[in-house]
Parts: sequence; structure tokens; C-alpha cells
Amino acid sequence: MSDLEFGDEVNLNGSGAEGGGSGSGDGGLNPNEGVSVNLDSDDELFPAAASAVAKPLAPASTDKTAKAFADLDAPMGDNAPSNTVKTYEAASVMPTVSGIAGASESPTPFSVYSAPARKPTESAQNAGDGTFIIVSISDSMKVGDGVNAYMRFKVSTRTNLTYFKSSQFSVFRRFSDFLGLHEKLVAKHISYGRIVPPPPEKNMSGMTKVKMGKEESSSGSEFIQRRMAALERFINRCLDHPNLRNDPDMRDFLEREELPKASHTSALSGKSLMKRFSSVVETATAKPTKIPNDPDQWFEMKLVHVENLENQLNKLAVNIEGLVQTRQHLSGHSATFAKSVAMLGNTEEHTVLSRALSQLSELEERIEHLHANQSQHDYDLFCELVRDYCGLLKAVRETFGQRAKQWHEWQGVESNLLKKKESEGRMQVSGRTEKVPVVKAEIAQLEISSAQMKSEFEKISENLKMELGQFEEKRVEEFKNKLIQYLETLLESQQTLVRYWTEFIPEAKAIV
Repeated sequence: MSDLEFGDEVNLNGSGAEGGGSGSGDGGLNPNEGVSVNLDSDDELFPAAASAVAKPLAPASTDKTAKAFADLDAPMGDNAPSNTVKTYEAASVMPTVSGIAGASESPTPFSVYSAPARKPTESAQNAGDGTFIIVSISDSMKVGDGVNAYMRFKVSTRTNLTYFKSSQFSVFRRFSDFLGLHEKLVAKHISYGRIVPPPPEKNMSGMTKVKMGKEESSSGSEFIQRRMAALERFINRCLDHPNLRNDPDMRDFLEREELPKASHTSALSGKSLMKRFSSVVETATAKPTKIPNDPDQWFEMKLVHVENLENQLNKLAVNIEGLVQTRQHLSGHSATFAKSVAMLGNTEEHTVLSRALSQLSELEERIEHLHANQSQHDYDLFCELVRDYCGLLKAVRETFGQRAKQWHEWQGVESNLLKKKESEGRMQVSGRTEKVPVVKAEIAQLEISSAQMKSEFEKISENLKMELGQFEEKRVEEFKNKLIQYLETLLESQQTLVRYWTEFIPEAKAIV
């Protein structure tokens, strides 16, 4: 993904260039290998020629879904029960669809995807003490024209926390404000071993399209809808952490009418370029991010686990993106096939065969929508979740790096202390005692610094262990819920497909 995007002037549940996206991310983390799919480009991931989407699938019934899965495990072949297919069809929880011959509306084969309405993320609702805070992002608005344009978003908050002025309030924020908030939170909390969720990454290409597009089309574009969702997830993930939730900068972000302009987050600003240059220099001269012979081997094993998990999730994200694109292509090809069959039916002189071909065309149009709808579920339920956790695991590694940094600083002070003590000893032996008081004062100061750094290192180690424990609990629970939801949509999709073909079989058999 490009590091450039438009921020203040040019920048990229409801989970930071100026723009927005619900969430991953818009956000993309793509240091992957494998199939090359650019999530940042809407044209590549969802081609206009294959973006028809049907109405969202109805929520699945857990009991019926479980029964359907159990039926799928039934023995097959000669010993298969005769009612297996009937039971599978009965488990369908899809909305009733009129018969093939009775379809009254033919969906537009290449209609533009319209993002479904989003519900506010409620991950931060229960803080364990009866308090809650929920943030939703909506009402994107393009401000300005051309390269100086940016997107502004409405950030609405509902809460019963007493340190806010009211229980419901809204402010308007631009994308760079989210990036600025993230930088402030990281600067304050990473030294304590706290994991700060990352904002959506900048997307220069996506925002350029929004800048140059018409205002009404830009604010409702798929890119902006996804960015709003990603920003919403970012904010609510931060609010789910008690220390980040109570941070003064977080309160200002949610409640203060105007924030200072965060120009250093702009992709093309002078401050941003200087910051990147400094970051490159710091990276080149930085000490190792791992601790040799770590005094606590738990951290060494955990870091290996985090790195392997991030690696596998990145590869999985690439494959899911490929699956999304393939389903979109399948949807487009189904639409093309439906048109061809319809034209064949119009030229067929045999009446029954002509009617069967016409109904097959209508069936393929429904299947086209089914594939497009499932493609959207692939992205919304699974791909964005995996991408979000790729970013979160990167934040975890950065926290490990902060712990290693503090350890190296502590060891540097310890090394200086040892040298000073050796220098004092040599002075005592050689009889040059005139500088001994100065050296003793330096040793005392170094001992104080060493004790303080040791305490900070122990504190960040303790906090990081606790943070990782909570992170793992939430990760497993979120993956479980999303995976079940995703499998239910897959099952519903297959049940609907079976029903479509079952309804068409009598028409095919009627051809004589």
C-alpha cells in the first residue's frame, strides 16, 4: 500500500490524508506475499463490471444452522438417508423467493455496489462497572475542491461517563485528526507497555479519486464508506482500553469542537517528509529490537508467536482478497451468461425450450446477485477482521520493541556505571584522588538512573504481560464470533443456491 495519501492538504467500529473508511481498515496492511490484490484500489477489488449486490442475507438461525451442519456430516452414498437433501433445504433461513417463472424484476447485471447501513460498534459499551461509551461515524462531507479538498466526518458519542459534559454529543473531524490522535496516544502509552490500536493507513490513490470526483458521489463512494467503518472500529477499539478511554486527548477528540490542525500527518507536508527522514535515520541507527538472553524467556517465546501469527494472517488476508475478487468475477460471468442464455431463448422457436432458457437466464441473474452478496460478506466479515488484526499485531510488536529499547537504555547506563567504578578504582590505586569526589557524584547519579530504568523496565514487562493476556482473550472471542457469523452466511448462500436449482429442475424436465 502506498504510504502517500492526502492528509490535511493531501492524505489515507468504526475502528487514520483526509478521507475516511469501517474497523480493518479501510485500512490496509499489506506487506504480504502471494496473490497481488490491492485493497486500497476500489477498481481493482470491486470492478465496476462485476459489482452487483443483492439485498443482504437474513440473519441466520443458530439452531437451524447447526442442524444443517449436522446434516452435512450425515453418511453419503448408498447408506445416505433419503431425507438428507430435504432436511438441508428445510434448514434454509433465507427470505422467501418467488418461483423462477414468477420473477417480476430482473436485476441490473452490472449495478454499482451500495454499502449496507452500518450499526454503531458496541465493543466499548460495557466497561465492567456499568459505564459505557459508544462512538459512531457518519455523514461524510467533502470540503473544498481539487487537490486541496478533504473529507470531514461526523463523530457521534453516546455515554454515561460523568466527565463528559452531556450523554450525547457530536463533533466533526477530518482524517488527519484521527492520525494525530493515534500519534498522541502512542507517545503517551507505549512506554508503559500498552497496545494502542492503529488507525487505517493512508491511501493516496483512493483519496485522489474522491478529491477529483463530484461531491455527491465522493461522500457516498465505497471507499469512503469503508474508511468510515475502519475509523469507527479504530476509535471503539481505543475506547475499549480503560487507559486510552480516560486519556485527556481522547476526551478532547470526542468532545472539543475544534482541534489544532495536525499538519504533520499530511502525506506531502514538509513536517511529514522530515519525520519520515528522521524515522529512516532512527531505524538505520537503532539498537536491536530484541533482548539477547532475555531475563524472562516468556517474552522471547511470545514474540516468536506474535511474529508467526502476523505472518500467517498477512498471507490469509491476501488469499481472502483473492477470494473476494474471484467471487466478483464469478458474479460478472454469471451476468454475462444470463444475457447470452436470454438472447438464445429469444431466438429459439421451440416454445417449451424457449421458456426454459428464459427462466434459466433469470436464475443466473439471481445467482449473480448471490455471488456478489457473498463476496461482500467475505470482505466485511472476514477480510476486514484479518486486516485489523494484522495492524494490531504490528502494534504489539512495536510494544515489544519499546520494552527492548528500555532494556538497552538501562544496560547502557549500567555499562557507564561500571566504567565509572573502574575509573574510581584506578584513581584510588594511582593516588590521583583529586577527581574522586566528582567521579563519586557521577556514580551516585548513574546508580539513581539505573535503579529508575530498572523499575521502568520491570513495569513495562509487567504491563505488557497483562496487555497481551487481555489482547489474546479478545482476539479469540472476536475471531470465534466473526467466524461463526461468516460460516452461517456461507451456509445460507449454499442453501439458497440449492433451492434455486431445485426449483428449476421441473422446468428442465418439462422440455420434450
